[in-house]
Amino acid sequence: MKNNITRFSTEHKYLIAELLSDIGYDGHTIWKASILENFPQEIISRFVRVHKSNKKDYKSSIFDGNGKLIESLEGIYGLSLLTAIAQDLGLEYEGKIGRGFQAQEITKAIKAWLEQNGVELSMKED
Repeated sequence: MKNNITRFSTEHKYLIAELLSDIGYDGHTIWKASILENFPQEIISRFVRVHKSNKKDYKSSIFDGNGKLIESLEGIYGLSLLTAIAQDLGLEYEGKIGRGFQAQEITKAIKAWLEQNGVELSMKED
């Protein structure tokens, strides 16, 4: 079992709410590590890695803000982060096909958990 300092918990509910307002509903983006800057380093280190483009598959390729294919990018994959938050909190959500749809379901589950724990959150997709 993982040490509690490496897991998301009720102790982080306000930080999770802030994070969710930035990355919720997004299953595609690779975020800069600074998106987790207010969390313990042990949590951050779980997610930061180098992501590499698969030039043979458009959906597995990474593009910069100008649409140019890039070889690799260090950062945090948003869908992995959302999934880990839900798993660490013991949340259930409906599995979906497609990264965007999956991110929507996970975001809804996390948002409901936040509200059950006294954190109101208004988001763009609501």
